[in-house]
Parts: sequence; structure tokens; C-alpha cells
Amino acid sequence: MSFDIVFTSIKLVKMGKLFLILIMGLLSLNCSENGVTNNDPGPVYRKIFSVERGLVRFDVYSSSAERYIYGYNELGIKVFLNNNEQNSGYVRFTPVIYKNAGGYRYNVPRSERFNFDSGNNMYSGYVIFLKDSLSYCKANFNYNDEMVIDSVDITIYSSEGNNILSWYNINHQKTFLLTLVKPVSPKVGLNPIELMLHSTTDSVSYEDVNNAEMFIKPWMESMGHGSSNNIHPTMISSARYRGVVNFNMTGEWQVYDSIKVNGEFITPSPPPYFIFQVR
Repeated sequence: MSFDIVFTSIKLVKMGKLFLILIMGLLSLNCSENGVTNNDPGPVYRKIFSVERGLVRFDVYSSSAERYIYGYNELGIKVFLNNNEQNSGYVRFTPVIYKNAGGYRYNVPRSERFNFDSGNNMYSGYVIFLKDSLSYCKANFNYNDEMVIDSVDITIYSSEGNNILSWYNINHQKTFLLTLVKPVSPKVGLNPIELMLHSTTDSVSYEDVNNAEMFIKPWMESMGHGSSNNIHPTMISSARYRGVVNFNMTGEWQVYDSIKVNGEFITPSPPPYFIFQVR
């Protein structure tokens, strides 16, 4: 009788383990963000640049590419004073674009300050490089407005796709810039879409455009259809908007974005669009 009890107990333990594994599997499936394709397992930063003068050194890392690229750059910066890594204060990274040798200069949208992020142990921020074949770029590195390395030559490389859209709005007397952050490599299904919106009157300074309303429309021209289950991007932080775009088959897609600010459309008609190659 005692043997039967022990045998039955062993069977119950095994069944309990199988039930636990099954529950964990169901939970993992349910945590797929309502079916959104997980193309973003988390940022991986790679060192792309370093500059040193005197007692200070700046190391630049990017989670967007293996070098500075046209379009959106998610950057992290490490600062060393006398070879001691810093973890307080802030960094200002200021690229300046010169059109023709010594000629007209303009700035780019960027984080005003790179604040220290203990999660990745770097000063984190972004820069959006604008493409101009007749220009070159220099950058200023500034730690706490005390230690500065200025006029550093940097090279900007091409990136895939049309990841920056711009247009002039005569009513606002401004140029608006819409920058694609993600997806970079979209897949069939629901993909997170993240965009940044800025404006400028002179290409010297840029303003974050907040509280805009965005209405996205995916369209597959070759097949003459769109898709359902899209979520229009809403603001998640200054100038940054996030939503969901659905690509229901492979091929080339256009994603139109009609944008309102203060109840008025600022985009032209037809609205600007990004092109995605979905694989």
C-alpha cells in the first residue's frame, strides 16, 4: 500500500511540473505585446568614435549603427577625466554642419543635454543628421560646461531608406521634420512604429513639436490595399511618438502620416510617407 502511495505521489509531481511548464509557455505567448512583432530586443551599443585632448576623453557609442549615419542616431557617451570614468553631470554633443568650405552653417535636431543613464552607464541622447552631399560636419563635446573639445571632424555615412521627411508649411512659416526611429527592419505582422517631430524657421535651431495628433495609413501600391489593426502614434516624450503599424504581407509598403497641431493639419495633401521593404 505504501508503494502505491509513493508511486502515485511521483506521478502527481511529474504532472505538476508539466502543468507548470504549460502555464509558463502560455504566459510567454501572452506577453507578446498583443501580437506586436518583437523586432526590438533592447538596445545594443557599439563604440563608434573617440576623441581625447589633455585630461578629458569622450567615447561615443551608438545603438543605431556602427558609425554616425544620416537620420536618427541613438547615442551614449562615456566621459573620462584623468582616465577616471564620470557618472554625474551632463554632456552636450553639438554637431555643426558646414555647407561648402567655411560657408553657411546650420545645426541639427538633437538632445539639448545628454544626462547620465545608470541603466547603460552612459550619458544618453539622440542626434538626427540631415543629409547634404555638399556639406561636412564638425562636432563640439562639452562636459558640464567645463571641459570642452571643439571643432572635431566627424563623418556621416548614408543609411537605408527615406528615414527623414520634411516639408514647409506656409501658415506656420516653418519647416517640419518627421524622422523615423523604428522599425528599421520591419517584418510581416504588427510592428512598433516610433517617430520624432521637429520644426525650424532657420535651420539653426530646432523645436520639439509636442501634443501633435498623428494618423498613419499603410498602403501597398502594388496590390492596391492597406491594412487594419494599426494604432496611431501618440506622444510618449518630448517630440517622440509611438504607435503600431501592420504589414500583412511581404513587399514594398508606404506609410502615410497626416499630422495635426492645435487642431490644424500641418502636413500637405497628399501627406508625406515613408517607404518600407517588408520581408
